[in-house]
Amino acid sequence: MNVDASAGTIQIMLEDLEVEGSRRNDIPVNLYRVGTVDEEGNPLFDSGYGIKEMPEDGESMSELSEEIAGKLKEDTACTKRTDDSGTVRFEGLEEGIYLVMFPEENAYGEVDPFLVTIPYYELVEGKVEGPKYEVSAIPKASPSREEMEEVSVKTGDTTQAEGYLIAGAGAVLTAVIIKAKKES
Repeated sequence: MNVDASAGTIQIMLEDLEVEGSRRNDIPVNLYRVGTVDEEGNPLFDSGYGIKEMPEDGESMSELSEEIAGKLKEDTACTKRTDDSGTVRFEGLEEGIYLVMFPEENAYGEVDPFLVTIPYYELVEGKVEGPKYEVSAIPKASPSREEMEEVSVKTGDTTQAEGYLIAGAGAVLTAVIIKAKKES
């Protein structure tokens, strides 16, 4: 199958949080292009962010995503809504670095912003595979604080709410993409 480099796809799939009041359908997802990719496949962030290289570990990637999210201009997003199964697809994307964000106020829950590079390379069993132009991600999420408070008020049990807070504090993108340089 021959994939046109200008036809990248990012697919986001939301898992069921199994909390009353949380839904996966009709949730807005914002996509921002925050950089490009050079001729060798290396990610290059737009100069306005002051970032020189892509981090390689999940925690640093999460911190960088939050940093970039704080510097964005609101009018530059491409926004789509999830379908009934909690899936949204951004298609026909140019090569580059993209930031995926969910509005703070939404009916799904809290989702940390995360970065995606198109194309990307994966390190699989010691071998570099790629370039790949189709990305599927299942972001880690937790119910919103309001939903957790409602659960504890209705039941008097704060155990579930406290567990979600702990899980949410360490949430990082499920699919960690390892960017590797294609060897000649």
